[in-house]
Amino acid sequence: MANKIFSIYSSGPDEEQKDDDRLILEIGKTHFACMVQCGSRNTVADFELFRLKEGSNNYEDFFNDLQSNSKLLNRSYSEKKVYIQNEMSVLVPENKFKEEIRNDYLDVAWGEDTNMVTMSDRLYANAGIINVYRVSTDIIHILNLRMNKVIVQHTYSQIIRSLFPLPANTPAQLIKVQFYNQHLIVTVISEKILLLIQTFQYQSPADVLYHLLNISQRLALDDKTLVMKISGMIDLKSALYSQLLKYFNNIVVEDADSSIFHLDASEYPLHYFTPIFNLAV
Repeated sequence: MANKIFSIYSSGPDEEQKDDDRLILEIGKTHFACMVQCGSRNTVADFELFRLKEGSNNYEDFFNDLQSNSKLLNRSYSEKKVYIQNEMSVLVPENKFKEEIRNDYLDVAWGEDTNMVTMSDRLYANAGIINVYRVSTDIIHILNLRMNKVIVQHTYSQIIRSLFPLPANTPAQLIKVQFYNQHLIVTVISEKILLLIQTFQYQSPADVLYHLLNISQRLALDDKTLVMKISGMIDLKSALYSQLLKYFNNIVVEDADSSIFHLDASEYPLHYFTPIFNLAV
């Protein structure tokens, strides 16, 4: 149910764990990422990535699997933060947000769902944004039961926080694409305004091209000046990357910042880690 894809651990023995170490998790439909952030050094010391079977709703078995295969989940931490990665999110301007109707935002966009908990993250970016999103009640229950006192947020929230406030050298038009096993998260900024953050499924390079070209056309982006930043699980020798180079003039591969590593990840390309390690920044 939960298969470990790979893991990287710091060279020191387990007893070197510090009291201020923090556990950071990301739960997606098809993956579970687990990493330890050293509080004193603000670096990532240990990392595990699991592939999950999509569509399974037995979260009790799911966590049993994880805890039996993980070296990290059974330790004690000063803080435990969980990022939920799903597409059930609506961004609401802060001045339009009303707590008493936050369920309505999602009902309009995604329909009603009684097996979901509605949550929200306040983002002090781009004049104020509230990310309203859904989390499975079963996930919330098992997190509270197994991990106790966890901070739950949405992956989109951290992506937006990592982008804003925008640095002075930000391109006028920017597409940020984070690749996962069978989906990608696309964020679009134009003239310093956030236009889009959305998840798209794909099975082939043609699917990826369709989504990105469709976004460019619908948002009237100028492909001559547009900058695309890519990261995550994309092979730079693959047919997919070759196709992207044919259709987009300015592609930048976004490598994870090696200065935050307290482990040896040299076996893998740095851009593989960028989407998940940015959760610890």
